[in-house]
Amino acid sequence: MAAATRAALGIDAPVFAAALRLDPLPRTRTFERYQPLPRFPSVQRDMAFVMPDPGPSAAVVETAIRREAGPLLREVVVFDVFRLPDGRRSVAWRLTFQADDRTLTDEEINTVHGRVAARVGAELGLTLRGS
Repeated sequence: MAAATRAALGIDAPVFAAALRLDPLPRTRTFERYQPLPRFPSVQRDMAFVMPDPGPSAAVVETAIRREAGPLLREVVVFDVFRLPDGRRSVAWRLTFQADDRTLTDEEINTVHGRVAARVGAELGLTLRGS
């Protein structure tokens, strides 16, 4: 506001104004849904495949892992990639398993883990590292 206008209105301090357009703001609100913490613990297992380069992408392998693991699999994350001296690469995944209704046993997880390793390896022509 100009000094003459402030003086005419009896305002001693400087006055500032801003105009904001609020039209671009969304009109609907989305809320996060509350989910209670899991009642039963999760179990993690690692799986590493030796892959030719070029070979299947990590995304293709992850899709095969998810398909074979079934409903107990909650998360799959690549956590290690390195190139071997012979030009192949080793890619390792961490698989997190959890059931909503019980604590999983080692036997259950080892069975699923073994089945996933065998089927994904055979389907994509990969070798399980360490075997």
